Amino acid sequence: MSKTKVLHILYEIMPSGAEMMLFSAYPYWSKECEMYILATGPSEGTYANELRQRGYHIDYLPIQEGSAPGGESKINKIEHLFAFRKYIQQNSFDAVHIHKESLSENYAKICAKCGVKTIVRTVHSTFLFEGALRARKARSRNKMKNKYGVNFVAISDGVAENEKNVFGNLCNHTIYNWCDDSKYTFICEEDKQRGKADGGVQDKFTILTLATCNDVKNHELLIRAIAKMKRKDKIYYYHVGYRKNETEEEEDLARELGITEQVLFVGFTNPRPYLERTDLFVMTSIREGLSIAALEALFSGVHLLLADSPGLIEFDNKGFPAVNYFHMDREIPAGEENVVRLADELDAMVEMWEQNQLINSEQQRTIASRIYSAEVGAKKYLELYL
Repeated sequence: MSKTKVLHILYEIMPSGAEMMLFSAYPYWSKECEMYILATGPSEGTYANELRQRGYHIDYLPIQEGSAPGGESKINKIEHLFAFRKYIQQNSFDAVHIHKESLSENYAKICAKCGVKTIVRTVHSTFLFEGALRARKARSRNKMKNKYGVNFVAISDGVAENEKNVFGNLCNHTIYNWCDDSKYTFICEEDKQRGKADGGVQDKFTILTLATCNDVKNHELLIRAIAKMKRKDKIYYYHVGYRKNETEEEEDLARELGITEQVLFVGFTNPRPYLERTDLFVMTSIREGLSIAALEALFSGVHLLLADSPGLIEFDNKGFPAVNYFHMDREIPAGEENVVRLADELDAMVEMWEQNQLINSEQQRTIASRIYSAEVGAKKYLELYL
């Protein structure tokens, strides 16, 4: 019996959320599905070879850059869509899974007209949009569902609610993001102390962020809050992740505020060693879809301090014993009131740490496994593909 042939449409194949989920899901799909990935960005992407070695067929069909703002002209997109139609006709896919926001309606239309049986569109973020663009996106979603038979999937309860409220789009399914729970295992207290010793930070309260830098991640708030703390001498902050120019701005800010001794900018690297020496995982994002970095921390059992923003407040009602929140005014995300509020929260966390009250939680790992494991999420998608 032949396998179900499934195509995933991505932009560039990078070591970020969707790609990492595809990597960890492969064992749950490979027996029944033949999996393809189509990259459509300026380059195939730096993570393509890892997914190729995992077992995915990788194809590349870029939208050529032009002179228009944003680098892609209308003619470039039309040429790309003609090439995409030919690609779909040649490959006879049983299911196509669209992960991109841009051109998603065009991809869906072509797939429907070419007879693709199942079309899935995952909404990976809390899209807001404004004015005419919001109205156009709402019409597009309606057409994809009702004319082209697209199955919309939200990655979180918050994204599903946002799609309903902002676009009038009732998603067909909510399938939570997941992380590689075989890789992010529980970190017991002995392992944490060993990790802190290896890092030379036994006497420090260690904070971790895992994120590609951009304005949405709002790292400026955390850097300013550390500088404002009463107990900043006890802090050591591991900043894992990088984006050109943006990370350099954050390094300049830390230098300007005189806290370079409290911050280590690690860049892109395996986060596991840093989770092993972490007392507190922090996210100050203005919004998220459903943060995979936060899932990695949940599975490791470490304590989390999160802004009460969309995509992070998601974890508030799931029973996690080591998840804490601080209120953040998203209108002025790195404003003084937020800085003072977060600094106070961090000082309180230092006090809890000194009283040995921030022990990693194995119960948290158990709850995360039940809700956000790769097996649970991958098998729900498999039901859509088959």
